[in-house]
Amino acid sequence: WIEASIARQTLWAYQGDTLITQTLVSTGLAPNETEIGLFHVRLKYPKQDMTGFQNSTGEVISFEQGEASGASLSYDVEDVPNVMYFNMDAESLHGTYWHNNFGNRMSHGCVNLPLDMAAYLYGWAPLGTMVWVHE
Repeated sequence: WIEASIARQTLWAYQGDTLITQTLVSTGLAPNETEIGLFHVRLKYPKQDMTGFQNSTGEVISFEQGEASGASLSYDVEDVPNVMYFNMDAESLHGTYWHNNFGNRMSHGCVNLPLDMAAYLYGWAPLGTMVWVHE
């Protein structure tokens, strides 16, 4: 199972009660905070383009390609590695090559991981792995 702390910007991975590994992460920055709760890895992609739109306050309002009503800024991040979606708000654990500021909130709601840790977790965690996100 995987535990992610918003307050500590840290992720821990466990096999039963045994800590396997830990790392600093970057979770969602307001107004796109990472959802708190108990989830499970529901989809996995070795690589995926992430595209969406934000409104004037920076809130993500669409994850679709094309145009979004009320959008003032679009984003398109190609080849995001080791993507593991864990909730129905399109939030995932994934590798992050566009910053190295782990330990600080930086994302649109996802849990940004260092590339080596994302690759490890992707291979280690099967579909259904529990993900606990808490303050």
